[in-house]
This record gives sequence, structure tokens and C-alpha cells, in this order.
Amino acid sequence: MNTFEKDLQNRIGPELMTHLLSDAVPVLEYTGFKFLEVKNGYCRALLPLNSSSSNQHGTHQALLLGLAGDYTGGLALASLIRNEPIMGVHEITRESGMSLWLISSEMRYIMPSTEDVYISAVIESSLEENLCRRYHNGQTILKELEVRFENARGEKAAEGKFRYYLKKRTSLNLNTAGKKSSTMFEHILKTSAKLIAQMRAYEMNKDTPLFIDELSGKAAGKQGKVIGERFLSLMPEIQNMVAARTASADDAIKRLTPDLKQLVILGAGLDFRAIRLEGSLKNCRIFELDLPEMIVEKEKIIQEWSIETDSKITRIPCNLITDNLTEKLIQFGYDPAEPVFFIYEGCSMYFTGDENAKLLEEIAGLLEFSADGHLWMDTVSEVVISSKNLPPGVTCFLSRIAKMGEPFIYGVDDQLHVFADCDMVIEEIQSTKDYISNCDGEVYEMYSFFLLKHKKNIHQHFVGEFESELNTVHGISENQNIFAK
Repeated sequence: MNTFEKDLQNRIGPELMTHLLSDAVPVLEYTGFKFLEVKNGYCRALLPLNSSSSNQHGTHQALLLGLAGDYTGGLALASLIRNEPIMGVHEITRESGMSLWLISSEMRYIMPSTEDVYISAVIESSLEENLCRRYHNGQTILKELEVRFENARGEKAAEGKFRYYLKKRTSLNLNTAGKKSSTMFEHILKTSAKLIAQMRAYEMNKDTPLFIDELSGKAAGKQGKVIGERFLSLMPEIQNMVAARTASADDAIKRLTPDLKQLVILGAGLDFRAIRLEGSLKNCRIFELDLPEMIVEKEKIIQEWSIETDSKITRIPCNLITDNLTEKLIQFGYDPAEPVFFIYEGCSMYFTGDENAKLLEEIAGLLEFSADGHLWMDTVSEVVISSKNLPPGVTCFLSRIAKMGEPFIYGVDDQLHVFADCDMVIEEIQSTKDYISNCDGEVYEMYSFFLLKHKKNIHQHFVGEFESELNTVHGISENQNIFAK
């Protein structure tokens, strides 16, 4: 079996792509659209004439012809790039994935389409080498294709010109020298943030909500609501998990409020906690860190909804992977000596182990010199990343997240050692079950919340008792005690 045949079997085969796109774009399944043939640089598809695809005249609805042409031309283009999953269709990885979008089209309708229509698109073989080279070099490809629409006798019903944007996912990320990121990279960021905002907004539909968050629904918008509905249908547990983690961090803040002077939210996204807990944070300076594009989006929402924000909130553009966290914070007025509370929520699973370790070490360094400092963070179990035998809902959720462009890549079961390596100790461990009653199921066991302190600031008698308890739970003998450095 050659390389293209393997690609056909595993990624772009007609039956497989019909199934995947029917799931991603329900209207395609509704109309009976399907791919018939895929070759290198070629695709042929069928849009049947039926009650779902026709208009009041018994002919194909013009816009549906355009939709079918879009996906036919797109697959012809994608077939040239070997073994690259298509974002939104396939599960991608940290290293692979293509961003493929239609950016313009022009249709010419030649005669009423009163029969099944066959759609075809072909790319000249002479262009393949150049297109592939540019793609793998991370360049942006803008390619126009001619797409034909014919009946079974070869009579042309329509023809169109479809212009596509194609780029390697890893080349979408933040550019250097302060240049603006690609529109498609921004889309991925905003989509994920709106999904989580919608999960928080759903909490208000419950009889006894853990918190009231009216701003999250506004921030999520229509896109967040649509995505939220899809994710809830796949994995209903996700809303409980987001609500519980939100409440867990909120509760920790409220308990520490009397002494708290600074709150640092890492990867803040569309989190409006600083406004929602304004009463508990009256004497607290707040720093929200995220990528510049996400901060712009948040400020746009604040302006659009005329949301009143406190002058004590400072939003800092920061790449948590590449920037120096300490330098960024001090640059914007952070006081290393004042009591501080860090929130690292919903981020660890998207970073590698080394990236998480680097960030935790930076936070630990800041906590060491703080008069009284804490870190709240959440982690998923390592089994979520490595196991092939997960509950169906978890598998569907992870698949959908990966298709969106943000795959989970990091989980940890040995938190004691991970945190000890960064000179931090666990003060409290919680899970969704601590906040949601009657939440049985394996999925809830795979997600935990931690309240941490630097080991320097833990009272020794407390440390001894807590370490002993944790070591017993994890089966660690005295001579293996990880805290004994």
C-alpha cells in the first residue's frame, strides 16, 4: 500500500470524509450529500435532488450547490498534503493539522438543476510540488479552484470559482516581532474561551447555582451557545466540571480575602471573576494575563455590553510559554512582597510537561518571596491522555476539543512529585464531587483542583501531618517521603 492509499484509508477516503463531515456539518447529512471519489488533487461528490436539498420549484437550492462545491473543492486541495488532519474534521495533534477555509466563491448557474448533481474539482498535477513545499514551509496558500456541477449525462447545471486559504496549524501561532497573529489562530482562541464562558453561563439555569455569572453568557454570544449545546450533547458532565472548578477557585479567594492584596489570573480568557467577586476583592489589585488577541476580544466585549470594570484590574498581554512571567508582572506593578493568589485554570492540559514545569517554577519563585501566597490550579489525570479505553463521553469530548484545534496533551497522576519538584506543597485537594451532588461516573475521578503554597510558607507541624496523610494515601513509605529534601 503506497502513501496515498494509506492516506485515503485513514484520512480522506470518500466514506470516511462523508461520515466526518456529516457529523461536523449536520446540513450535509440532512441533504444526503456524499463524497464519491477522491484521488490525488481530485474530488467528486454527489448532491441528490430531494425534499431537503430542493426549493419551491423542485430544483436544487442555489446556496446548497455552493455549499457542496465548497467541500468538494476543499477536499481536492487537502488531498495533496499527505497525512495532515484537517482542523474541524479530524483530531489534530500539537505538531500536525491544517487550517483550511473557503474565503470567497463565485457561482454561475447555467440551467435549473432538476436531477441529482455531481460535483467535481481537480488541481493540475504540475502545481502539486510547489503547493506542498509552500505548505510545509509554513507559508500561506491562497488557491482558486474551478468546480463543475453536472447531471448524470454530463450536462452542466452550474460552475463556480472557489478560493481557499490553506496553512499549517503550527504556523498560525503568534508571530514574532510583535506582528499580528493570523485570523484563524485568533478564531481558535476565541472559540475555546466562548465555550467555557457558556458552560459558566449554564450554571444559572440550575435551581441552586454555585455562582451567578450573567456576564459569561454575554461573552459567549451565539457562537458560544451553539458550541456549548454540541459539547453538552457529547459530554453532559463538562458543565458540572467547569462549574465546580469555578466555585472551587472562588471559595479559595473568599477564604483568603482578609489578607489578600493581589490576584493573578493566568490565561484569563473570558473569565469575569474579577468583576463577579468585586465585593470580595475591594482591597485587591488584579492582574489578568493572556495572549494579546484574547485581551483585545475581552475588552471589545466589555465595551459592547457597557460592562463596568474596576480600575484595579490590569490586563497584561503575555505568552505564558515564551514570556518571563515575573518580568511581565513587575513591569505592570506587581509587588513581590505582598500577599498574592494565583489562578491557573483550564490551561495545564494544553501545555507540555516541560512547559507546565517552567511556569510552575516561575510561580513558585514568586510565592517564595510573597508574605502569604497561594496557587490554585486544575489538572486532568494522565490516563485521559494515554488511555484508549475511556468512557464514551470523555472520548467524544477529547475528540471534539482536538478537532477544534486545542488537543489535550498533558495529564498527571503523581502530583505530589510534580509539585514538590517546584518547591510547592498541597494545602487542599478537591474534585467536582465536592460541589455537585449525585455526580457519579469515572469522568469525575479524572479531574482535580489543587490549592498550593510554597513549602517555605507552610507551618512545619501542618506539613508533617498533611504529608503523612498524603504519603499514606499514595502508598509512600517514610524513606520515600518526597517532601524530605
